[in-house]
Amino acid sequence: MNFAEFKRLQNQINNNPQTINSDAKLESFINHQKQNAGLLNQFSLQVNNKKNYWWTGIILFLFILSISVVFLLIWWEIQNREKALKEIIEKANQMTASGKFENNPLVQELIDKTTISQQTTDNALPVIKNKNRELAENNGSSFLGNQSSTLVIVEFADFDCPVCLQEFPIIRSIINKYQNDVFFIFRNYPVKSDNSFLLAQAALCAEEQGKFWQFHDRLFTNQGKILTTDDVKNLAIMSGLNWNKLNECVISGKYRQKIIKDTQDALDLGVRGTPTFFINGNKLEGAVSAADWEAIIKKYQELIN
Repeated sequence: MNFAEFKRLQNQINNNPQTINSDAKLESFINHQKQNAGLLNQFSLQVNNKKNYWWTGIILFLFILSISVVFLLIWWEIQNREKALKEIIEKANQMTASGKFENNPLVQELIDKTTISQQTTDNALPVIKNKNRELAENNGSSFLGNQSSTLVIVEFADFDCPVCLQEFPIIRSIINKYQNDVFFIFRNYPVKSDNSFLLAQAALCAEEQGKFWQFHDRLFTNQGKILTTDDVKNLAIMSGLNWNKLNECVISGKYRQKIIKDTQDALDLGVRGTPTFFINGNKLEGAVSAADWEAIIKKYQELIN
């Protein structure tokens, strides 16, 4: 651009000031639109954030609600099963008081054997254990009562056996009543069903955590309802067990040989079914009433006093 063109342009601008004003207005309009766009973007961002917060709140609420429902259902199940267990124990106590249970015809034979064997034993000397008694009382790690007692009751049982379920609250109430006079040993003879061996393993694994009898009781009171691993898991948790440790123990087969030894000893002792008891080595098969247990213990106490 030469000097003449510059002067002409300058004169044109001086003669038409609206050109500058138009440009300024255009620039102002553009800036205003940019500001509006920025505000619009900011508003949209805020709306999206509020939507995200809303959905996060809903998800959190549903999660807390579902957890609460699960814990409520577990609590309800625990209450129901505890109630069932108390009813069974109460029924056993009533049986003990009234003797309303079919008598076992082998009990009198057992009492006679006990009388004869005791008459040949000096009370001032340790009780002489016969071969059957040694075999029956061997390998037992799950026990109740007085370990120094000379009256030892061994039970071979199956957690899936209906007669064992019938006997369970009775023998438990008797042992609780005479806990200072009797030493009770529980041994496994899992022959009733495919589940029997698995439940026996789980019970011994529970013993590792000091919860054998809590788990033992629930296995019996829920007999027929234990169909899946989740069923076992629920009972384990309600018994206060660490499920992961229990499950690992069962999978490892840690107590497989111990249960096989129980089974072999039972066969060697002539056990034909469950429950089978050995009272100081004397075999007593089948369910035993509370009245019969009272008679057995009373006879033994008479002989040693």
